[in-house]
Amino acid sequence: MLFDVMAFMLQLKNVATDIEASYKAKNKVNESPSPTNGIFYPSAAIIPNTLHTANITTFFGPACITTSERPWTIVDVNPAWEKMTGYSASQVANKQSNRILHVPNELSDENLRALMLSVLYKRVGQARVVNINAKRELFEHVFRVFPLSSDSRVSHYLGVTVFYRLLTRQK
Repeated sequence: MLFDVMAFMLQLKNVATDIEASYKAKNKVNESPSPTNGIFYPSAAIIPNTLHTANITTFFGPACITTSERPWTIVDVNPAWEKMTGYSASQVANKQSNRILHVPNELSDENLRALMLSVLYKRVGQARVVNINAKRELFEHVFRVFPLSSDSRVSHYLGVTVFYRLLTRQK
């Protein structure tokens, strides 16, 4: 008997997409978060483990692919990431991810160090950081980073936001 792994993964992805759509409709997910109102993104999506299978346009929440070497150059972002940050994909492509959104602060820097320690060992990592968007508004987000392989070595990272909250509003 033959088992088609890719077909099975596509079936799981379709189910996960249906779950995310029904979650969004049922819970009337607020698309305009405020300091008192954050957005939780369901994590039912199938996470790819290779660059070839990573299609971030299918993710419910904000997602970004970067290179695995410093300075973690942005390769691709999805529309939800564009909405969260206020930057278009064309504005951030081939730019250093840590130079665009990063706001130096002790909590974020410590969490990012712990995150990178996980991904350097090819494990999934998670961090809670405070960043700044294109309108110069601070926002907090929790994101998970997954290593993506290409030719059996980690070549890229996939970052997926699971929580987002706007901390300040433009006056």
